Amino acid sequence: MKITSKRQRRLVTQKFKENQVVSFDLPAGEVIKRMIITLKGNVTFTYASGSPSPAWGYSGIMHELFKSITINTDGGITRKKVDAKWMRDQAKIYNGSDAPTYYKSNSSVLDSDTKGLPASMPTTAEPLAFMETLEIPFEFVLGPASAISYLNLRGKNASTIEFNTGRITDLILASDDGVDSTSHDLDIEVSLITAPHYVGQDFLTFRQSKKVQQFSGSTNNTPVELNRGANICGFWLELLGGQDKVPLTLEEFSACSFSLVKNGTEVIRDFKGNQLISENLSGTPLDDKIPATGYVSLLNNKDFKTALATGMGSGVQALDLLVTLPSSLSYTYPVEVHIKQDELINLDVRS
Repeated sequence: MKITSKRQRRLVTQKFKENQVVSFDLPAGEVIKRMIITLKGNVTFTYASGSPSPAWGYSGIMHELFKSITINTDGGITRKKVDAKWMRDQAKIYNGSDAPTYYKSNSSVLDSDTKGLPASMPTTAEPLAFMETLEIPFEFVLGPASAISYLNLRGKNASTIEFNTGRITDLILASDDGVDSTSHDLDIEVSLITAPHYVGQDFLTFRQSKKVQQFSGSTNNTPVELNRGANICGFWLELLGGQDKVPLTLEEFSACSFSLVKNGTEVIRDFKGNQLISENLSGTPLDDKIPATGYVSLLNNKDFKTALATGMGSGVQALDLLVTLPSSLSYTYPVEVHIKQDELINLDVRS
């Protein structure tokens, strides 16, 4: 009898290495629904002076230590280039929650644990043990036809998932005192949820990519070009400011406005920050706002067939997000506008 259940397989665990690209080879021939990423182990800081504050307050440890997570196939075709917070926000808006993090202070192991992350940095020279997990879906989770977008590795060579790592000191706010030294012992684990009975089928590719635009002063309807050449399902919008690149306050985000404009004149979406938050809270499982962050959906009734076509023959020569930021924001450090785009493309559909 043919097995139609989903399956799971683990890749060989690798050690976290600072300021490098840690790469895992993906097995040829698999059809991947999701990847489960876990970062676990311990870190220790010896402070130069003062009592530094953690940078993980709104984003998590994995986000600070993985600057990007990239999935490539065929030796260089990028299927996804995402970050940990993006995947966590995605889980919240689709499911209402994301995978929890656990920690134990003054310990190198999680022989007992507390959910979440500590509100302050560990005491100097005392280890902090933690385990953080997230999922990267290849399923088109925005709509009901999720199986159209599994990652089919049949016939593909040199497929990888790559972690572009930072430094352990990135876990401390940039505005705080530095450290004399750090040590760490961290494992990166990758597990694949697969659907082998789908081998041989055609798929669309659920591609995700990110761009960041900095603003050093107030601006009025400044265009930021979005990716074209695919069917765009929507995009995340996130605004960060200050030396530590933390989310704007609700008041600040509410004073910012945005327009999605096709070919310079046709307005597709026009909204302010607080309106986007309200839309997300009323139309998704979210039970509270994500600070200075919202998802701009371009789908009608979650139907992937209503995604905005921007490929050949679509008549879309330009697609811009017009950004308006008020003078009331602080521009001592640039305000960053992060745009994280969801697209469906035809990479895996036979002609």
